[in-house]
Amino acid sequence: LVARHPVLRTTFVLDDPSAPRQVVHPHGRAPLLRDDWRGDADPDDRLRRFLREDARRPFAFTEEPPTRFALLRIGQAEYRLLWTSHHALMDGRSYALLLTELFESYDAAAGGREAVLTPRPGFEAYVRHLAEQDPAPGEAFWREYLDGVRGPTPLVVTTERTLGPGEDAFGTIRAELDADTVEAAAAFAERCGGTLNNVVQAAWSLLLGSYSGRGEVVFGVTKSRRSFAPAGRDMVGLLINTLPLRVVLDASATGADLVRALREGHLALRRGEHIELPRIHRLSAVPDGSALFDSVVVFESRTVQAELRQRGGAWRDRDFHLEERSNYPLTLSAYQDERLLLKLGHDRRQLTDEVARQVLHDTVTLLRALIEAPDLPTGDLCAGTGPVSGALARRRAACRPDAERHWAERTARLNRPQADPTGPAHVVRLDTRHMADPELLLAAVLAFVSRGTEEADTGVALRWRQLAACPPHPAVATHVPFPLPFIADGRPFARIHDEVRSLLHDDETMGVPARDPRTAGWPVRIELHTGPAPGGAAFPDEATGDATTRLVRIAEDGSWVRWADPDPAAAARFAAFLDAVAADPGRPVTEVAELTPDERARVLEEWNDTAADYPSHLCVHQLFTGQARRRPDAVAVACGDRTLTYRELDERSDRLAAELAACGALPGELVGVALRRSPELLVGLLAVLKSGAAYVPLDPVYPPERIAAMADDARLRLVVTESALRPALSGVRADLLLLDEDRERPAGRCVPSGADDPAYVIYTSGSTGSPKGVRIGHRALTNFLCAMTRQLGCAEHDRLLAVTTVCFDIAGLELYLPLITGARVEIAPAETTADGFALGALLERTRPTMMQATPATWRMLLTAGWTGHPGLKALCGGEALPSDLAGELLARAGELWNLYGPTETTIWSTVCRVERGDRVTIGRPLANTRCYVLDRFGQPVAPGTPGELYIGGDGVADGYLGRPELTAERFVPDPFGPGGARMYRTGDLVRQLADGRLEYLNRIDSQVKLHGYRIELGEIEHHLRARQGIREAVAVVREDSPGDRRLVAYVVAGPGTEPDTAALRDALRGVLPGYMVPSAVVVLDEVPLTHNGKVDRKALPGPAQAGPGRAQAGPAALTTDTERAVAAVWRRVLGVPLVGPRDNFFDLGGNSLLLMHVVKELRDTLDPSVTRVDVFRYPTVGEMARHLAAPPVGQRPAAAARPTRARRESLERLRRRRTTRGTGPTAT
Repeated sequence: LVARHPVLRTTFVLDDPSAPRQVVHPHGRAPLLRDDWRGDADPDDRLRRFLREDARRPFAFTEEPPTRFALLRIGQAEYRLLWTSHHALMDGRSYALLLTELFESYDAAAGGREAVLTPRPGFEAYVRHLAEQDPAPGEAFWREYLDGVRGPTPLVVTTERTLGPGEDAFGTIRAELDADTVEAAAAFAERCGGTLNNVVQAAWSLLLGSYSGRGEVVFGVTKSRRSFAPAGRDMVGLLINTLPLRVVLDASATGADLVRALREGHLALRRGEHIELPRIHRLSAVPDGSALFDSVVVFESRTVQAELRQRGGAWRDRDFHLEERSNYPLTLSAYQDERLLLKLGHDRRQLTDEVARQVLHDTVTLLRALIEAPDLPTGDLCAGTGPVSGALARRRAACRPDAERHWAERTARLNRPQADPTGPAHVVRLDTRHMADPELLLAAVLAFVSRGTEEADTGVALRWRQLAACPPHPAVATHVPFPLPFIADGRPFARIHDEVRSLLHDDETMGVPARDPRTAGWPVRIELHTGPAPGGAAFPDEATGDATTRLVRIAEDGSWVRWADPDPAAAARFAAFLDAVAADPGRPVTEVAELTPDERARVLEEWNDTAADYPSHLCVHQLFTGQARRRPDAVAVACGDRTLTYRELDERSDRLAAELAACGALPGELVGVALRRSPELLVGLLAVLKSGAAYVPLDPVYPPERIAAMADDARLRLVVTESALRPALSGVRADLLLLDEDRERPAGRCVPSGADDPAYVIYTSGSTGSPKGVRIGHRALTNFLCAMTRQLGCAEHDRLLAVTTVCFDIAGLELYLPLITGARVEIAPAETTADGFALGALLERTRPTMMQATPATWRMLLTAGWTGHPGLKALCGGEALPSDLAGELLARAGELWNLYGPTETTIWSTVCRVERGDRVTIGRPLANTRCYVLDRFGQPVAPGTPGELYIGGDGVADGYLGRPELTAERFVPDPFGPGGARMYRTGDLVRQLADGRLEYLNRIDSQVKLHGYRIELGEIEHHLRARQGIREAVAVVREDSPGDRRLVAYVVAGPGTEPDTAALRDALRGVLPGYMVPSAVVVLDEVPLTHNGKVDRKALPGPAQAGPGRAQAGPAALTTDTERAVAAVWRRVLGVPLVGPRDNFFDLGGNSLLLMHVVKELRDTLDPSVTRVDVFRYPTVGEMARHLAAPPVGQRPAAAARPTRARRESLERLRRRRTTRGTGPTAT
């Protein structure tokens, strides 16, 4: 079987996560385990345990095909054959085809004859056919189809849970529909012109709509692509695609209407079914870190068992069972036979078996309802007024409401407030002479749910029976959309009550049919209820009510309120809210806490209990001096073949500090440091600190204009530098102190700095077009380094490889953490930090125990083939750590740590050790750091609820240099910390998990992180608009292939002008650091806008779609085989359709990561000696082709070594734009 079918001899090359490849080996073996269980007392139990253990065994994709067999002998003539395989190899039909061949061969061998097997078409024909498809029409279809989809339909029955010991992460629940029901369902589908698959999808659509409260849902469906290739039906391989299916739910449409719509929707998907799911995701507006959908529906027209048994003979004596699992929280698989078998696969880390069982029960209930009442409006089906009869889902245990709590004591006195004339001015006495009216209770409920929503125009579904005081409304729907009160302006509860009462009597408000009312991601339904409270039990119809809706019932006489919510803590939070507004109805609702006292104590105090002792009175240079006394002869710093011991580094920095003091360096004074990566860099930094001053790092690869702007903003009077860097500092008006200048050096007395003095000022991107300086104090830096020492365990035996430019604040960890712990810092040369091959070689040579880098640099290393070593602690930060990269690093390093923190809170603020199989989070706060997740009103949110991250504690910066207004806006008083404390508003959207760990979600504003650098897109747009002839400009970060994040700018020209994109990029290089220069500039006729007039960033075309003219000559001008081969590499790596001989790799969008891909492909296909430097020297297709075709160096004529004019110009451009991408100089 293995010899006949290439898929069973296929492994995967995963060194490049963005472009995994399949490798078919000419020979292979079947990994077959044999075991004899005949003596086992309970073979069935042993088999169950064996299956569980087998399911946990991972595949080594790169080493062997992801498939294995086990033959287990149960009895004298009874066996179990277990076949485990990954879906990356083949689809379900392939199993049936292969099993047929396997047992035909077995039966033939058992009968002493030769098996005659049907020849099967090769899988490569299918792959070829897919590659020949034009992707443009399909991509256009998906852009239009998914327009407006911003995220997956929420499965609000999910939760965050930890698996028990030995518990499998995936479970399966089964249900079955009998033959009569299946026959009725098939007849129903046929009447609608659809299929049974459409009926199953209709039930799932209604379930998701009911659970999420949305009028539109998205889930995944599998589409067979066997018709794509000739003889595809008999082909073995993966011939399916998973696609998003978007379903609009109209409550007034019947079940039959929905089935018809689903059939039409399925047919429409044919226009884009050849586009792979990752590409579809990137064409949508769904963020990269989020899935397109969280559930998948799979339909098979018959089971493998039925297909094989129909062959008769020995097949009737064999049982076949197929178990499948996917990486989605929910997968509904339907297998049609005489009966309909339904399997619900679920991720137990998000859904318990009990919840999954109820989800499947709800699905079956809806299926039966659709079949029994196809002409009933679907809104009635889901509202419990049709055959479903309110049985849409027994609320899962974690979401059941607590035992009935009566609010009579609270609400009886919750009436119109009356001022107490005898008490203080702010004390309010509530009138308790009358029972609370239901309208007042409704106002309390609406005010409570309003606290949790960011939307101003959302509402609730209100079922409000006729009140005696209200005029009749005969045209009112059963549920109407009722607007939430506007509370953002700080209005008190008493005013909200008045507004709600007025709206209840407004014909216009009460006469509009409901349209997807939801609040804070939940559907909310509020009902006026007649009759007495149900005591401790649930209402009869509530026990089987909608498992995902916030259902609030208010007594008609106002005597009680019952609150049922999928969040088990909601009722307790509502009780606390009632207490607060009852105590003070005049208090702004925005100031009322959303959490219960216990929850508030947990999120504010327990999870922020990070107090730890550290030498807060000492500065980092003093901690270093202590180590220099203890270990004077140990190597402190190395770079290449140069080293300095602790004594040498201490003495040299002392002498330079005295010289700085003689030049006027004092505490509070700022001194610039512009030095290349060498031991002298540490000498200069420590000297400034020892002099009492604070340093401002100036990267010499920045444009001179930007360096000058930073120096002017910091009002520098002195810059420490070296002679070779004078040109980069030509615009700086400060005095230059040259370390390499041979002259008599004065010495002055240093004035020691204190813990409250600034240590350094780091400049970051600013939205106004100018960088802004962040001032960090000594105490903050000392706390950070001491906290990281405890967290990471850095000690004397450690060696840390420093790869980050000093202008990126995280370099502080690399340079100072080793020096205060007696360890050794190895400074990577600038040219090495941007070359994955060279950096990998340096790692192998120096074998550091610790290295910190951004995800982009780690990917660059992996692309260059770095294999890792188990003694390395890999630290990753600067931007979000993708889970696939985490897995790659865990396989290569001993430990992996994910780090998070803005510059304004001193390097890193949270840390998390990433474990295999765990979700990637940013962890918990460091020592003496507090993290708050707050809503738009500055109040803490519940665990699991997104909110903005605020950071307080000893790491908070002093503020922005010379920008008091901006400092006051971002550094705000910390109301939860000690008196006088401040916290920094990060602008990052996060949520806290149930255990207190923080999960990063997104940015709230237009700021982005790219390769570790924080970039204000507005600053780039500002400089583009300042160019003559540019009317509009937009900058975005694109990720058109996984891991390849690029900065792209779009411009609209003014009348009568034609922008020169190369000139625009050159102009930006003169004012912006290289990491802020877009890799491509695209000219548009108009910027695409959303319906509300905002820039539609997802509709912006990729650089490869920018139209003809990117290539200067086009493929027809390629004259040699070498040119064509080089151009093919350029096209594959850069994703551009046309490449000519004069096209420059960097001008086409090349960057450091893509450079590694190009070098690797050129080595593999043309010349194994190609280096990264070659691409810089020969950046065009033609130049590279001539270089590769030239004879070896020793045989070349002398004149051949002279660079062409084009090459000289190209090199000059490259020198001007060399920059740092998180870890060192490179071109972007």
